[in-house]
Amino acid sequence: MRPPKLRHALIRDVFFEGAASLGYMQFVQKAPKISDVARELVGAKVLGAKIADDVLTAILNAASSVEAWGEYAWIGQHESEALLREHPEMIIAVAMPTLCNAPASAIPLLLVRAVDDHRPLNPNPDHPVRLIKDWVEGASRGTRLGVDRRRSLLETTRAWLDSGSEKGVALQVLPLVCSPAFECRGLDPGGGRTVSIRRNVLTEDELEELYCLWSPTLQLLTGMHPTPWEQVFEIIEGWASPSAHTFGNTPEDEYDMMVEKAKLMLADVARIAGGHNGAQYRIRSLARHLHTNVEVSIDPDFETFLPEKEFVPETTMFKQWTKAVQKLAKQWAIQQPRTITPRFARYVEEMAIAKHHIWPDPMGILAGAIAGEVASAVSWAVGLVQEECASEYVFPFLLRAVETREHGADALLSKCAESDVYRRDAAAIILRRTDSSAELIDSILGNLTDAASLVDSECFCGRVPDTNLAHLLRHRDEKIAGAAAMGEWNAQPRASVRKGIEQDWKDAIVRYPARHHEHEYHLSTILAGDTDLGERWLTKRIEERSDSLYLQRNLIEAITKTFNLESRRCMIQQLPGDYCMRTLLCALVGEDVDLYRDILQLPNLRVHHLAPLQRPQSAQWTTMAMVAMEYGYTPGDVAFAARGAIEVRMGKESAAERGWLRFFEDLRNHPDEQLRKVGQAGCERVEPHLKRILQQEHDEEIYGR
Repeated sequence: MRPPKLRHALIRDVFFEGAASLGYMQFVQKAPKISDVARELVGAKVLGAKIADDVLTAILNAASSVEAWGEYAWIGQHESEALLREHPEMIIAVAMPTLCNAPASAIPLLLVRAVDDHRPLNPNPDHPVRLIKDWVEGASRGTRLGVDRRRSLLETTRAWLDSGSEKGVALQVLPLVCSPAFECRGLDPGGGRTVSIRRNVLTEDELEELYCLWSPTLQLLTGMHPTPWEQVFEIIEGWASPSAHTFGNTPEDEYDMMVEKAKLMLADVARIAGGHNGAQYRIRSLARHLHTNVEVSIDPDFETFLPEKEFVPETTMFKQWTKAVQKLAKQWAIQQPRTITPRFARYVEEMAIAKHHIWPDPMGILAGAIAGEVASAVSWAVGLVQEECASEYVFPFLLRAVETREHGADALLSKCAESDVYRRDAAAIILRRTDSSAELIDSILGNLTDAASLVDSECFCGRVPDTNLAHLLRHRDEKIAGAAAMGEWNAQPRASVRKGIEQDWKDAIVRYPARHHEHEYHLSTILAGDTDLGERWLTKRIEERSDSLYLQRNLIEAITKTFNLESRRCMIQQLPGDYCMRTLLCALVGEDVDLYRDILQLPNLRVHHLAPLQRPQSAQWTTMAMVAMEYGYTPGDVAFAARGAIEVRMGKESAAERGWLRFFEDLRNHPDEQLRKVGQAGCERVEPHLKRILQQEHDEEIYGR
């Protein structure tokens, strides 16, 4: 019975209206799906049905339906709290109703679930923090709900921090407390698959109330060590750029208020940001954006890294900037490492806070320039490692120490090789050394998770000497060997291989499995240009029964295009009946009717007999279809094979089905009787499916997806 509310009202009136009501348990026991019963009873309770809580929760527990429990939680605070007490594990599935009705109970459970969830928020609507964000910003403007929800989040997060819980999760949600944004999404009834997104900021009165939450939020943030400046500035930037929340159409009163409040926030932060160059720089940038004056004090050396304007490398401005960085490098290089390395590390952290994105990395340029000037690269590298600097800043010093054979360089290299942070750079240096043993190379690569990527990069840049490259090409790990081969091929001069390693290179290519999309373009170029190598590579994949062949249609077609008839026939004889060989078999057969007859005579390939018919656009399709029927396949088999191909569609599914219907209708009018039967079988298969698709699309247009 539709609509559901009428059905729920009838259940209420018939079964739950006092003494005259009918008994309902007999119907509950006979119902085919207890989950449907639970949802209907919840709907009736929403409309006032007098159902005892213990009876309803017992039915809900028996149903084990998350959807039913979610609908139950929407009834109110009592129901939401009861659900979370009994089934806290359901918090993700019932987040929205419980957040709306019992935020004090729901938010802590979501925070707990967020502790180990490191997924990005935007593509993951079920992320606990994303659920909180949608709840906070989804409150309709002008209803006070927006401010109330943010206040609830602030109070709950303060209690979370006071209890000593994970502060990283608190840092994710605290900016939401002061977020001025309103945003909601939804499907419009009758809108099919159209999603509506409404964005705005809160009303002027709500913004005034929301600003009162800034001070306690800032107090929580600055009470952490180190100060999470990124979250502080995230809040201010949300107020300083009102148009970012409204597709550029912010109401004038709200716009002016937000900008003025942002200026006050900026002044508050300026008072506590002394000694933090990155924060001071960020304050100055925001002050300019807001056309206000805020006094800041930034270390002149730090400002060297931050040009006033963006520039393009190799321009005059870039050269002047590089010269200034190199001048600073000379000044620092003559000082003691123990004095400068802490300062260097602090500058790296402050640059991240400044959020002044320029390329190339100024701290990387500085590290490289200092490494070229210092007397003891080992001392500098040790100092930077002690300061836990990123590997890209340690690498120039480590490389210089090894190249100059400085005392202590080998010990430092070994130490870095044992570190998860610096192992990759140590491996890069080992690959470049002419005196690295095969055992050392194997040892360091065996401890790297991305060894193949590193080998590819080093070979591509031409940094690997001949002896090391030869060893890499013969490496027992085919991925490392293949990465070395691809890197050598793509190095300058392109599409060439050094003399003396040609056979090792070819053997590595043959061993390289090259999963879907992995170097597929370059591999197809290599194998299509060398027929013998292409045959060896495919033969190896056949021996391995590689399932990746099924998805490598473009690569396989590029290789087999150069094969002559005898090569194709010989390879077909080698094929096993595995499903993953279907793509290769179709490429080998192509539109050759004689080869297709050969396949139909091979019983071990019976599973593939009709695979070449999955391309009805082929010029020889009708001939091949008739050959298949000569070998005992029915018109229905042929129609099923033609329609059985996996398709990637754009637009409505019904349009694609109509295309198939036209194809089979044309066959139904073919002069050959057998092909007419194929057309008839195809129409009988497509027509009911098309009818179902049209009904489904019709329902979606009315009721939504």
